[in-house]
Amino acid sequence: MNFPADIKGCMKDCILSLFWPRKEIVGFFENLDHLRQLQEIRDSKIKSDRERRVFQDAVRQQPTASLEQLRSEYLDLLANKTSRQQRGYALERILAELSRLETTEAFRVNGEQVDGAVKFDGEHYLIEAKWQERSASNEPVYQFAGKVAGKLYGRGLFISVNGFSPEVIHSLVIGKEIQTLFVDGEDLILVLEGHLTMRDMIDRKVKAAQTRGLIYAHPISGSEKKI
Repeated sequence: MNFPADIKGCMKDCILSLFWPRKEIVGFFENLDHLRQLQEIRDSKIKSDRERRVFQDAVRQQPTASLEQLRSEYLDLLANKTSRQQRGYALERILAELSRLETTEAFRVNGEQVDGAVKFDGEHYLIEAKWQERSASNEPVYQFAGKVAGKLYGRGLFISVNGFSPEVIHSLVIGKEIQTLFVDGEDLILVLEGHLTMRDMIDRKVKAAQTRGLIYAHPISGSEKKI
């Protein structure tokens, strides 16, 4: 059966009105416009947050003390011109100045005391800093390694100004997953003298661990440190 064009148009409008009333069609497009506005607001907020983080990172990376000042302070500490407790606090401040990375202050978790953490290339490293009269004893290193192992994708930096014993180095590598890297006073001097940045030093130690299985490597040569 054939119907005139105007009748067909009326029939089409009637059928469409059964399934989707005109006011709902108008409401649909109004909702689309509202969603578009919300998307624009969200995109603007994301852009603003990103710019704020970039600015905060730039501010954080600006040192408040020069390398010369930090080096002088560090050498004074080496000369035992301050008490042991003062040296510990001073070392933490020097490390914070040198790193210029996103850091987490000291905290306790499940009864464990952690000196802090630093974020490097998207990974968070727990930090333990020791300034003792002799090489770091095995027990503190083992305790720290246990803290690191108990964390998701745990990684750690154990800093001992006076170095490490050969026993603790070998015991943390043989038959175990490498999670803790060692930093000593010589490494810090290289940074304080401007031979490389703290970021460079960490990056090279990570490379030595990932490519050669070394947790106590010289940051410039990449070779294992002789004890």
